[in-house]
Amino acid sequence: MMQTFDILAHIVVKHSYYNRKPFHEFSYTPTANTERIMRQNDLLHVQTHGRNQLAVSSTRNETLSLHGSVKEDFSLIFFVDTPNIHLENITQFPRRGNHEVVLFTNLNQSTNNDNVYELHKNQTVELVTHSLVIETKEWVTDTIVNSYGQAQNVVPRKVGNQTFFDISGLEEDIFGIQTQNGIRYFTNVQLGFRKKPLAIFHICGNETLLKGRELRQPQYSISMQAILPLWQYIFPTSKMDRYMVENLFIEMSDNSVIFRRDETTPDANQISFTSQKPIPIEDKKATRFHLKQLGGADTNASILLPDLPYPRQETLVIRNDENHVYPIYINM
Repeated sequence: MMQTFDILAHIVVKHSYYNRKPFHEFSYTPTANTERIMRQNDLLHVQTHGRNQLAVSSTRNETLSLHGSVKEDFSLIFFVDTPNIHLENITQFPRRGNHEVVLFTNLNQSTNNDNVYELHKNQTVELVTHSLVIETKEWVTDTIVNSYGQAQNVVPRKVGNQTFFDISGLEEDIFGIQTQNGIRYFTNVQLGFRKKPLAIFHICGNETLLKGRELRQPQYSISMQAILPLWQYIFPTSKMDRYMVENLFIEMSDNSVIFRRDETTPDANQISFTSQKPIPIEDKKATRFHLKQLGGADTNASILLPDLPYPRQETLVIRNDENHVYPIYINM
């Protein structure tokens, strides 16, 4: 039997803003414990030439299997960072608390088809270090489960309206506990002096990855969706004085969304029009946006600005109740 390095799993990341092309703006840094596990078990992370893969030492007899040098059950945790400082502005990431980050994990994946698993389920993971705190109103059970589904022997301590779990003695992993609001994921990884990551990428040796010691070589897909915001076109009042504002309107070339002028604006020096339902923000569109003016008794409207711009990644996203709003400032 020949020992080789073979693909353990493919990792494919896509973002709808980039026209469903592969997304290469994530960097993956293993935690210190994951780095040790990978070094001692002949595991590699390969991110080059558009490939993003986990590889492992293997042998091929009748089947492709883990080499004997791979001794340890592994739960691999990577910090995920991105140089794209505007990624939050174009992505439907889940809401996160001060100590939470996005979680990509094969713990609770969905299956697209044979050997293809979708990891992103709008989940978050809490960076708790040594102690998990749960409000009494959320408490359901004392049972903490690791990524292999094994219950952990942790005795909770209840103080007032809070329950404390000391997890300092547990091996590094992604854990789950059932609460009134569903499964709450948390991890005891140590950040050290590094900044908080955008996300945690976690792969454990469960049935999606291995069949016993046989390699399944799955594809783990992370599909991120661009946000669906309300678009708000903002014009300087000083440039609109020559028009009758009540006769101005925004029109989409396919008439799929109606814009209405905002009756009240926080700044009297601005006039704004907001879409009445969200519009996708992918970077290439066939739709055009016009500023138009109704003309007196003439029922035909004249086009004042034929091509209004699309939002830019650096534009701030504003929340309006449950909707995102993209302000688009027009310099006339």
